[in-house]
Amino acid sequence: MKQTCFVILLLVATNTIAQTNLEQFLSHPIESGFAASADGKNLAWVINDHGKRNILVKTGSELPRLLTDYQQDDGQEISQLVFSPNGTKLLFVRGNGANRNGQHANPASLPEGVEQSIYYKELSSKSPPSKITNGSSPVIFKDGIRFLFSKGGQIYESPMDINAVPKLLFSARGSNGSPKFSPDANEVLFTSDRGDHSFIGIYNLNRRAIRWIAPDVSLDEFPVWSPDGKQVAFIRKPGTKVDELSDITGGIKFSIWIADAETGKAVSIWKSPADDGGFSQYYPNTPLAWTSTGRILFFSEHTGWNHLFSIAPLGGDLKDLTPGNGEVESYIVDATGKFIYFDGNREDIDRRHIWKMEVTGGNPVAVTSGEGIEMYPALAGNVLYAFRSTTNSSKTLVRIDETIKSMVPVYGQS
Repeated sequence: MKQTCFVILLLVATNTIAQTNLEQFLSHPIESGFAASADGKNLAWVINDHGKRNILVKTGSELPRLLTDYQQDDGQEISQLVFSPNGTKLLFVRGNGANRNGQHANPASLPEGVEQSIYYKELSSKSPPSKITNGSSPVIFKDGIRFLFSKGGQIYESPMDINAVPKLLFSARGSNGSPKFSPDANEVLFTSDRGDHSFIGIYNLNRRAIRWIAPDVSLDEFPVWSPDGKQVAFIRKPGTKVDELSDITGGIKFSIWIADAETGKAVSIWKSPADDGGFSQYYPNTPLAWTSTGRILFFSEHTGWNHLFSIAPLGGDLKDLTPGNGEVESYIVDATGKFIYFDGNREDIDRRHIWKMEVTGGNPVAVTSGEGIEMYPALAGNVLYAFRSTTNSSKTLVRIDETIKSMVPVYGQS
């Protein structure tokens, strides 16, 4: 009898400890998904507090506040935060993307079902966010009252209004998405996935016409505009052959191409020396970029690590911007186009820190260090931010002062 009571007490104590430890773990909110207005005065990011996902905003010197008030732990992610050009409105996506069967994750088994939808919120309004339409990947026009978005493999246009009736931007075969406005906002760059190959397209908003960029039987992806809008850079990989099976254990050769945006004629400026594609394109936040100073940035694993490289638009002058032993996940280009901030575990293989580097090469300079992990650098104007976690604190947005190498949590600061 004594032995039975001891076992029961032990089980109760073990269960109590487990619940306590779980509660301690869940009691630390996790922050993610940073966005800033064009002038850098307004910030927005996501906080997950006991599974309840909401948006925090900060305007100027004001304290951060909750912009949304979702009270359920329903598993519905909040992502793709986008400010209007004047910084007074915010679009965001709530819900998870569909799987191959068109089903959205519903871990809370909500009987009404779930969808991935785009919501609208005035920063100054006290009303709840308004659902505009189902879809994702919102991109706002310069006028601040319309936006483009993706839904069902097509691109739509919609006013920023709860009574909006979205319209199909254009009709084309394949799964069309990833719209990007040209610098003059008169054209839209997009990718058209045809299954075993894909095209890069440009849609002219005034002429309502599509032209294709160097169409081929290859997989063309991740297009970006040149700063003047006269050229387009993209990544090309081999198309899928008939009855070919994907080798998920290996990589893929890829090349960087530059095209004339008007004629569509393109040339290759760099080819990977081995099977270096795959992870290096699909995992980072910005697979390809064209800086205002005329450098093209891309990821490759041909050195054995996932590194960021810089190359001239005419080819040549290849620079490894993140040298050394370590992986690089994300980066941000500063307003001058001369420097990048990146996260990586170089010189500290167990932790990620933030580094600064010129886009033309040189030696990276450590911006953060120590026992914490800093990741996903971002800029709001000239102010540097990142997410940081330690052994006793969850992932939190911090403001970084480069001059004194200090990091201050944004949420709750005075």
